[in-house]
Amino acid sequence: MTKDTGGPAFPVSIPGWGDNGASGMTLLDWYAGQATEDDIKQFIPETVGGVADLLVSLGLISAQARNRNVITCYSREQRIQLRYWARYKHAAAMIAERNKPFTALNNGVTA
Repeated sequence: MTKDTGGPAFPVSIPGWGDNGASGMTLLDWYAGQATEDDIKQFIPETVGGVADLLVSLGLISAQARNRNVITCYSREQRIQLRYWARYKHAAAMIAERNKPFTALNNGVTA
């Protein structure tokens, strides 16, 4: 299964440069970079135990570490990785919404 990246965020056509804009930042990367705290908080649990459970499910910590001490079972680096994951979850949701028919967003007005 391939991830829908939304294509290039800022396509540019430069004569003689091969694929003409197919490289560089994708729309997925752009959306992830633009995600605000409010955008990503829906993907991150509010409790320490909930965060630990999510980190286990993502394979960032072991279940054994989580069960030993839920308060100290994950590091700052793992919390940062979780935030990156949440940004890309938000970005993927944006692309999925973008791929829906436009009429649902405009009360029947089609593009």
